[in-house]
Amino acid sequence: MDVVEDLELVELVELEVRELLSLYGYEGEKTPFIRGSALKALEGDPGEYGVPAVKKLLDACDEYIPEPERKCSLPVILPIDQVLSIPGKGTVVTGRLEQGTLRPGMSLELVGLGAPRGQKLVVGALETFRKTLSEAIAGDQVRALAG
Repeated sequence: MDVVEDLELVELVELEVRELLSLYGYEGEKTPFIRGSALKALEGDPGEYGVPAVKKLLDACDEYIPEPERKCSLPVILPIDQVLSIPGKGTVVTGRLEQGTLRPGMSLELVGLGAPRGQKLVVGALETFRKTLSEAIAGDQVRALAG
C-alpha cells in the first residue's frame, strides 16, 4: 500500500471496521475487505496492491452488491436535474430516469412547479456520459435533447 507500512495496524483497522459493521446490523464477518493502492494501480504496478487489487475490488463489487431492480415497464418518470441551452443544438435536460424506458421520438409531459399544464417535450436524442443511446432504462443518468 502507498502510505501504511505497518500491516498489524491495517489488520487492527479492518477488525474495528468489521465490529462496527456488525454493531449496526451488517454482516461484518462476511464483508470482503480489499487492500490496495489506487496510486500504485494508476502507475500500473503489477504487484499485489496495484492493478490486481483494483480488479479484485471490482470482482467483489460484482459479487456482493446486488443489481438494482429496474422498473422498466412502468410509465416514464425523469426528474430533471438541469436544463441547458446549447448553441446550435437547442435545449437539453439531464436527470436520472427513475422508472420506464425512454427512446428518441417519445413525447413526455412536463409536470411540476412552474410547468404549464399539459406542456409536452419530444425527445430528440439521448446520451449518457457522451455516448449516444437508442434507449435509456430506469436507473440510467441521461441527457435528453428536446426535439
